[in-house]
Amino acid sequence: KLGAADYITKPFQAAELLARIKTHLTLSQAKTVLEDQAAALDQKNEQLQLEIVNRQEMEDKLRQNLAQIERSRLALLSTLEDQQRVEQQSKRLLKQQIAANQLALSLGETNELTTIFQIIYLHVTGLMDVSVFAISRFDDKSEMIYASYFLSGGSEIDTQKLPPIPLDEPGKGMQSQVIRTGNALYIPDYYRTMNPSQTVYTVDDSSGDVQKGSPPQEGESTQSALYVPMKDMGLVVGVMQVQSYRLDAYSQEDIDLLSALASVASLAIQNARLFEEARQRLDRLQALRRIDLAISGRVNLLNALGIVLEQVTNQLNVDAATVLLCQKELNTLEFAVGRGFRTTALQYSNLKLGEGLAGESALRRQVIVISDLSPMQTELSRSEHIMDEDFVSYIGVPLVTEAKVIGVLEIFNRSKLDPEPEWLEFLNVLATQAAIAIDNATLFIDLEQANIEMTKAYDSTLEGWAKALELKDTEIEGHSQRVVDLTVQIAHALEIGDDELNNFRRGALLHDIGKMGIPDSILLKPGPLTPAEWEIMRKHPVYAFEWLSPIPYLQKALEIPYCHHERWDGTGYPQGLIEEQIPLAARIFAIVDVWDALTSDRPYRKAWSREKAISHIQEQSGLHFDPRVVEAFLKLVAE
Repeated sequence: KLGAADYITKPFQAAELLARIKTHLTLSQAKTVLEDQAAALDQKNEQLQLEIVNRQEMEDKLRQNLAQIERSRLALLSTLEDQQRVEQQSKRLLKQQIAANQLALSLGETNELTTIFQIIYLHVTGLMDVSVFAISRFDDKSEMIYASYFLSGGSEIDTQKLPPIPLDEPGKGMQSQVIRTGNALYIPDYYRTMNPSQTVYTVDDSSGDVQKGSPPQEGESTQSALYVPMKDMGLVVGVMQVQSYRLDAYSQEDIDLLSALASVASLAIQNARLFEEARQRLDRLQALRRIDLAISGRVNLLNALGIVLEQVTNQLNVDAATVLLCQKELNTLEFAVGRGFRTTALQYSNLKLGEGLAGESALRRQVIVISDLSPMQTELSRSEHIMDEDFVSYIGVPLVTEAKVIGVLEIFNRSKLDPEPEWLEFLNVLATQAAIAIDNATLFIDLEQANIEMTKAYDSTLEGWAKALELKDTEIEGHSQRVVDLTVQIAHALEIGDDELNNFRRGALLHDIGKMGIPDSILLKPGPLTPAEWEIMRKHPVYAFEWLSPIPYLQKALEIPYCHHERWDGTGYPQGLIEEQIPLAARIFAIVDVWDALTSDRPYRKAWSREKAISHIQEQSGLHFDPRVVEAFLKLVAE
């Protein structure tokens, strides 16, 4: 190892050999040290490698833990955001519920539609920006949208000035879209949504006038609008809308809030409308009842038509109305009665059939509705004063009965009329009542005239009978008319009614009709009658009763012919009645008959003087005659 061979072959000095040995020993030690150091380094390297592996594993685990922590953090954040959203949604729902409950409480205090609209408006304006507020009603039968309440710039607009809007085709018309879809519609930029060629109605905030034209220029009108449906049992019955002068003025919270309020408002409005409809039906039934009473009662035609027009103007809420009657012989329409006019402009109307609006309605037998009279004033120019009435709308309804036109009912209004079907239906009912009133009055007049003529014919017949009796007994000529006149005068003094007076007159005229059955030998005998002849003569009241009682027309006139020979003390004939058992007509006539007989010449004696006859009447008071009637008679003859 130490290179001994070299030392054997080459002799060295001991010192050199020792040095070499020391060098070898040093190198060997160094090698050993290096090898030990290398081994140690290898071991450290292995440890480092192991540590690196362990560190990578730790780093992986750390990254995994960090990822898990991040996921947990994100999950927690999401949960918090969900909670916040839930809380916010709960707050919104609570706000909506509180607002809806407050509105419901306020609306529960009234059934008046106008008050309900005002309450709704006040609640809505307290919750969001409102420059324009409106509520519309949708009629599914006619598919028309009617303005119920409209407020712009804080001022209410007369909805009668706003025309009804027909339901538009799908995808068109703001309100129509809401009605068709049943969903809210929000227009954040109203001007950008409008079609420049579209026709719109604008309202002047100061005057309330409604104008039809093109959409306003940008900046001249509201900028954003929100429309929500109003539903009843799932069906859209109307639309509530709010508009603002600000762009994008409404949020989803506003949409939800207005929708909630619309649900509450819809129920209140529907209940109020049902209440109003019930009250209106009751009012209309009462109106028809009043008209029926006028028609069935003894009210003259003009008064009956006046009652009809009163109900027309009150129930239909119009300014004026008139009835023109058809004159068949002249084919003209003449003014009969009017109501609600400022002037006498139409009181002298005399139109030919086909002339003017009323004449056209009568000729065509059709209802004429003119919502705007301004371009048709010439058609209405019956008088120079018609322009002073300021009429805007006109409706003419022909009055027809039994296929005959008997007149025209005209309605005038100083604001625009756009009548609904139910309104027109009730107008037709009132027109029918007017036609019935005219027809009944005409029939009554005709019947009354026929009755007058028949009564005249009957009375002429009775007068003929009385004259025939006088012709038979010439000594009593004029007696019948004299006793009739005096009987009527006394009855007047005793305040007998006109109907009874007619019966008194007829009874007096026929008082001796029974003598037609008495033989001439007895009736015309110039001297006193024998008891047997008196027995026959006393039968003439019975003959009168037997002849006249089968005639209904004369039954109420029988009291005088049958009872005028009864006496107050009961000694008269033919029944022997006493005092007030005797009909008043007969008690009156008994005095008259005796008075005329005493003051007239008879075959068997001369006429008594006035004084003697009065004295005899006074003597017979309480015996032959009723004292009360005697008193009235004496006052009359004394005058």
